[in-house]
Amino acid sequence: MRTALALAALIVAAPLAAPAQEVDFDIQPTLDCIEQARRSDHRPLCVGEAAQACVRGIPNASAVNVSLCMERETRYWARRMEVAYDAMHEKAEAADAAFAQTEMAEKVPFKLTEDLALMQDAWKDWREKRCAFEAMLRRGTPEASMSAAWCMVRQTGVQALFLERSAAQD
Repeated sequence: MRTALALAALIVAAPLAAPAQEVDFDIQPTLDCIEQARRSDHRPLCVGEAAQACVRGIPNASAVNVSLCMERETRYWARRMEVAYDAMHEKAEAADAAFAQTEMAEKVPFKLTEDLALMQDAWKDWREKRCAFEAMLRRGTPEASMSAAWCMVRQTGVQALFLERSAAQD
């Protein structure tokens, strides 16, 4: 199993290690889709729209080109997720401080800030395993790296949107 995960990790990292290649990537199709989503729970369906537009813009796109498009959108979502995580952490600190002033604080010693960090660490581990598994389903084929790249886009984008929604809740 460890060998399979190590191999899958290499497949996932392959597009990042490829020689410097450029793709024409614009995040706008994803942002347009999110803006047009009628409900917030429809927004995760928009994740990957920009990457798909990027791929459609490349005649005879190779697996590396496809993976590069996916990697660009993954980077976008990773940055957005970091901002959302920081906002959620600030909110959690305020909630922990407020809760510490209540009578229940002694009976319920848990901290939202700690739970947030644990959740995010567990999510990162799960994402890596999930995407490695998706790649291994197609091992030995060019689709392996593309599957891993699509998975990274989807999972990172969905988590970013979840953290944003959580930070925005009252």
